[in-house]
Amino acid sequence: MKNNVSAILNVVLLIAVGILFYFHFTSKQELAAVKSDLKKTDSTPQLTFKIPQNLAGAKVLYVNIDTIGAKYEAYADLSVETNSSASYLQKQYDKKAADLQSRYNTYQQNVAKQLLSDNQRETEEAAINAGTEELKKMQDQMTTLENAAMEKNAKITNDITTFFNIYYKAKNIDFILGYGGGAGVLYANDSLNITNDVLKSLNENYRLVKSASKKK
Repeated sequence: MKNNVSAILNVVLLIAVGILFYFHFTSKQELAAVKSDLKKTDSTPQLTFKIPQNLAGAKVLYVNIDTIGAKYEAYADLSVETNSSASYLQKQYDKKAADLQSRYNTYQQNVAKQLLSDNQRETEEAAINAGTEELKKMQDQMTTLENAAMEKNAKITNDITTFFNIYYKAKNIDFILGYGGGAGVLYANDSLNITNDVLKSLNENYRLVKSASKKK
């Protein structure tokens, strides 16, 4: 699930950054020019960049995606709830499937040895068919549980997106990047890390919503 969380957060943050880039540079945009000549006295490439004029003074911050996925309480609650129910259903399904397979194997052996009367055969076949139907219902339950978890996960993602939309406006930020979890940020200065600030606000708001829902 954590890998999924990271992937989702990456998409959310990349979309937000893309929109901000569009509005920030739609009037003027200059491509960064890199000089490839290296100083012979230094093995480190000497690169010179021409910074886009509109970028001067831009406020860029970032959040650690892995930390958000691991410490946002909404994800933790969803994980506990889903894993507990899914684990119970899976164990029940595995046990019933094993019992049914064993019963079917015994049935086949008895039929081959002609040990069953017609009534006994009909009884066993009916029991095996009923067991098969029960397994199908359990599969449907697991699918329903998975879909419910996906819906809740989508809501959490939407809440995070809404939070960032409010956050960057309130803080007058130009860009909020995602770092870690396979994000396309190669380096991030720790002084620009707002992960803890974001987590604090997200969790405080989640606790309020959670508390209010329990009172209903």
